[in-house]
Amino acid sequence: MAKCVVLASRQAMLEDARAVMAAVVRNAWDQPTLVLAGELAAHAPTAGISAEAFYATQPDRSHRQRKLKNPLLRIGLLRSLFTLLEISRRRREVDRQLAELRPDVLLVFEDRVVHPEMVWLDVAARRGIPALLVRYASSSAESDAWTRRGKTAYSLESGILAWARRRFARLHPRHEWQSPWGRQLFYSLWDGSALALAGMAGLHPWVVGGGKVAAVAVQGEADLHEALALCDDAPRFHVTGQPSWDSMADRRLQARAAQGLAAGRKLKLVCALPQWGEHLQLPWPEHMARIQSLFEIFQASQCEVLLSLHPKASREAYETLAAQYGLQVAQPSLSTILPEADIFVASWSSTLRWSAMLGIASVNLDWAGQNYALFSALPSLRLSQGPSDLPPMLAKLVHAAQERSALGAQLQQESRVYGKIDGQAGQRVFSLLSNLTKGQP
Repeated sequence: MAKCVVLASRQAMLEDARAVMAAVVRNAWDQPTLVLAGELAAHAPTAGISAEAFYATQPDRSHRQRKLKNPLLRIGLLRSLFTLLEISRRRREVDRQLAELRPDVLLVFEDRVVHPEMVWLDVAARRGIPALLVRYASSSAESDAWTRRGKTAYSLESGILAWARRRFARLHPRHEWQSPWGRQLFYSLWDGSALALAGMAGLHPWVVGGGKVAAVAVQGEADLHEALALCDDAPRFHVTGQPSWDSMADRRLQARAAQGLAAGRKLKLVCALPQWGEHLQLPWPEHMARIQSLFEIFQASQCEVLLSLHPKASREAYETLAAQYGLQVAQPSLSTILPEADIFVASWSSTLRWSAMLGIASVNLDWAGQNYALFSALPSLRLSQGPSDLPPMLAKLVHAAQERSALGAQLQQESRVYGKIDGQAGQRVFSLLSNLTKGQP
C-alpha cells in the first residue's frame, strides 16, 4: 500500500483535501497524512479529520506581516536576501518532515506560492517524491495580470528598474507574459531574484501547475486548453473535475425533488459574497458601499437569501450589516447550500461554473469593472455591471419561472467545457496518484 501526504495551506483547500483523502481510504491505501501549513497551522481545523490523519506545521509569515514588523524589508536587495534565507531555513524544516513522513507521493493544491508549497515541492523533487497538483479554484493568467496592472513592481515597461526587470525576463522568459495591461512579470524583481538564486525559478508561474509537479488535475477542457496555451508540457495535465464536486450531484437531485413538492414557497437565492476589498480590487470603503447596495437589492428581491463567505472573509465584517437587511450568513460551505439554490449570484468566482453545471440560473457581478473573458463559454450567464441593472434582472428571474428554468438549462448545456459533476472526480484524482507511485504520469 502506498502512502500519500496532502499539503493544505488555506481554508479553501480543505474540502478538496478531505474528498481526495476519502478516495485514498476507499482504495485501501495507508491512511493519508494531511499536513496543515500556512494559515491553517495556527488554527488546526480538526472537524472532519481524524486525529491520526493530520500533521500540523508552523504557520508561515506573509511578506506583508514581515514588512510591517521591519521596514528595512521594503528595500529590494534586503527583501531578496531575507527571502533567500527563509527558503534555506524552510528547506531544512521540510526535509526533516519528509524524512519523518516518508511518503510515496505528495499532493498539493498550489505551486506558485513560495511558502509553503514551492519549498515542499522543491524538497520532494530532490528526494525523488512525485507530486500531483489538484486545481482547487479557477485562477487565470488574465485575473493574475489584472491584479498586477498599474504596479511598477511587475511591469517591464515602466518604473526606474524596468531595465532590470527586462533583464530578468530575458534570463527567465517563462516569468514574462504579454498581458492586456502590458508586459508583466509574475513575481516582483526581488522575489524572482531570490527564487533564481535558490534554484527555484524554473517554472511557468503564469499557469497553475507549471511548477515542480509530475501531474496536474484540472477541472475541465477549458482549464486544460488555457494551461496548454501557457505551458508546453501537455502530458502533465489531466481533466478530472474537482473532488469537492462529488457531494453536490446528489444534493441537487434531492433539492429539485423537494422544490417540486413545495407549493408557494419562497425562491432561494444564494450569493457567494464578492471579495472586491479582500482581493484589493476596490478600496475597502468602496467595497463596503457596494456590499450595502447589494444587500438592499437582495432585501427587496422577495427571496430567501443565503450569503456564503469566501474562506478569507471575516464573518464579523458582514454579519451585522446583513442582519440589518434580514439576510443570513450561511454556516455550511457553499458546496452544501448551492445545490438548493433557485438563483445564484457571484462576482467572477469559479463557483459560477459550479452553478452552471448544476443548471442554476446565475448572475455575474462585474461591479469592479474587471471585464474578464473568464466565462466566455457561458454566453447565457447574466452580467450585472452595477447596482442599477441588478434589480430588474433579478425580478425577471424571480417572477418568470419559465425564463429561470430556461436559463438554468442553457447554462448547464454551455458549461460542459468546464467539467461535469458526476460524483467520480475523487476517483479520477486517486487514479492519477496511483499512476505516480508506479512511475507513470
